[in-house]
Amino acid sequence: MQKDFYHLLGVPRSASQEEIQQAFRKGARTFHPDVSSEPNSGERFKLINEAYSVLSDPEKRMLYDRYGENWEQAEQFHSARGSQDSFRHHGGFYGEGNRNSQGSYFYHGSGAEMGPDYEEILRDLFGDGFSQQGHSSAYHRSSGRSIHADLDLTLAELTGSGTKTISYTIDSLASTGQIEPQARTIEVKIPPGVTNGSVIRLKGQGEPGMGDGLPGDLLLKIRIKPDSRFQVDGHDLLAETPVTPWEAALGTKIQIQTLDGVVRLKIPSGSQSGRRFRLKGKGLPKKQGRGDLYVKVKIVIPESLSEEEERLFKELSRSSEFSPRGDSRITDYYEQAA
Repeated sequence: MQKDFYHLLGVPRSASQEEIQQAFRKGARTFHPDVSSEPNSGERFKLINEAYSVLSDPEKRMLYDRYGENWEQAEQFHSARGSQDSFRHHGGFYGEGNRNSQGSYFYHGSGAEMGPDYEEILRDLFGDGFSQQGHSSAYHRSSGRSIHADLDLTLAELTGSGTKTISYTIDSLASTGQIEPQARTIEVKIPPGVTNGSVIRLKGQGEPGMGDGLPGDLLLKIRIKPDSRFQVDGHDLLAETPVTPWEAALGTKIQIQTLDGVVRLKIPSGSQSGRRFRLKGKGLPKKQGRGDLYVKVKIVIPESLSEEEERLFKELSRSSEFSPRGDSRITDYYEQAA
């Protein structure tokens, strides 16, 4: 009976390397004999292994696509002619009659023969019991897989020094021998000092180990939710406040919103648009102390003027000698050209 490697992995012939790798992950999780109670799981896993060993290697896959099950003969033909494309015969997991003394399946051959990331995939699925040499030690003692996830937090949650309830799913070995998803809900304490990109490690909250193997960890990467008032720069916050031209020219005191409430900020006379003011200790918590809040002034003019405002601006225009460009008064170019 002819074997169709694409059909065995459940992918189309146009599948990308990433899709092939994902399909192998799914098949390994379902049919690996150490965790599966499916009939003929050992034979099924051998076939999945064989399919992945060929389709994960671009050169082997090219020969398979061209010659089908005769790809190995084509490989030998190319090698006999001194081709630069040298291939190694693929291995596979032994069947039911070849378990080792611990009752675990082991790989015959090196991980390099099985395509990219082969050992890493099995180690990720079944824990650190899968060794660097490509041999699995007793799976009943393997560590659980660590879970990586994002934790979205508001600025208020970061500064509240409290907890956040999260839910996530792990793969757990059921009493039937099947690997099934298991929902978990836990309280996460938000430690001071975390910011965008920080990682919180919760030891032992990942997938359970097999037998007496230690469970994996839960690693949460912090992502700060966008805030309409502030931008985040490490532990510092950036904000912008609008002021009128007369406030900037004459000076004023304005109210500024911070994470701790409203404070009054003095704007000195002659402040230019873009000037920054530092509010010390009004940023995000650090392990010790807090970051700062930087407030940038933005001068804003009215979109429409009352008659009185227009009169006053015209009067100022006639009487003021100030020119931000440093040029002298000249006749309008268009008037002169006319």
